[in-house]
Amino acid sequence: MPMPTSRALRRIFVAALLPMAALAASCAPEPPATAPTCPALQAGAWSGSWASATNPGIGGGALAQLVATSTSVGGTFSLSGSVLGQPAMITGTISCDKVQAITSDGITMSGTISPAGDAISGTYNLRTPADHGAFDIEKVDTVA
Repeated sequence: MPMPTSRALRRIFVAALLPMAALAASCAPEPPATAPTCPALQAGAWSGSWASATNPGIGGGALAQLVATSTSVGGTFSLSGSVLGQPAMITGTISCDKVQAITSDGITMSGTISPAGDAISGTYNLRTPADHGAFDIEKVDTVA
C-alpha cells in the first residue's frame, strides 16, 4: 500500500477537524441578554387629561409638578372637575418604566413612563366617592 502524500494527509486532517470545529461553535455560550433601558422621569411641570371609567363622559384636565429619582417620585397632582381639583401631594415609586403613586387624599395611580421620560399613561383609583379611570400627562415647559 502506497504512503499517503503530505497533501492527502492535510486533507484528511482538515476533514477530521471540521466536524469538531462545528461542534465547538454550537456549544459556545450565548452572549448575555442586554438589560432593559429604563427611562428617566423628567422633573417639572406636566399637563394632560383624565377620564372616568365609572362615570363615562366625566373627565377633565390633569396637572402635576413632579420631582423624581431613579426609584421614587413626588410632587403635586390635580384633576380638574374632580374631588382632586386642588393640587394634592403625591409620593410614589418608580421601577424601570412603571410608576406607582398615591396622593395625600388617597387616590392611587399606576402608570407607564414613555421611553423619553416625558409622558405617563395610566389609571387612577379613588375610594370615596368610588371612581376609577385613566389619565395621560406629558411634560410641558409651564403649566397654564
